[in-house]
Amino acid sequence: MRDVKHLLGILVILSLVFYGCNRKNEAVVKGGSTTEIVDKIEADLAIDGTQESSRKNARIIGKVVKVLPNTKADKKLKHCDVNPCRALVEVMALPQSGSNYHGQYNETDKIEVQFLYTIEATHQLFPELYKPLVGLSSGSFFEAELFELEPGQYRVQLYNKKN
Repeated sequence: MRDVKHLLGILVILSLVFYGCNRKNEAVVKGGSTTEIVDKIEADLAIDGTQESSRKNARIIGKVVKVLPNTKADKKLKHCDVNPCRALVEVMALPQSGSNYHGQYNETDKIEVQFLYTIEATHQLFPELYKPLVGLSSGSFFEAELFELEPGQYRVQLYNKKN
């Protein structure tokens, strides 16, 4: 009898463990699950042309030489109507060059770059960003993944300021 009770106890514990393992472990936040909240933020931040990060792209350390006037293509991004989204950038180093890199720019080259979330600080314009971008100006150094939209057309989505 004692062995049966012991066996039943073990079965109850195992069933609770299996039940717990099969449940979705999803934190609930006011207004819905974490997944729903993240999906909403991503939808709010969705900007036409946003691309997935890829090891195929190059990472550069760049220096903003000069903030440039926005082009017609930049102004398709509604926030670029009034905020600067383009700069002339000097490529200082290439810490990573993926398979999409084929020598189209090199260290010391100056290239025009579109900044997807503007070159200015983003804390007011995009408060949903997990880590707001601090903004860049002439002389600022940054590290970023460089997306090539078309030959000779480059975009930075997120960056880390270096100075």
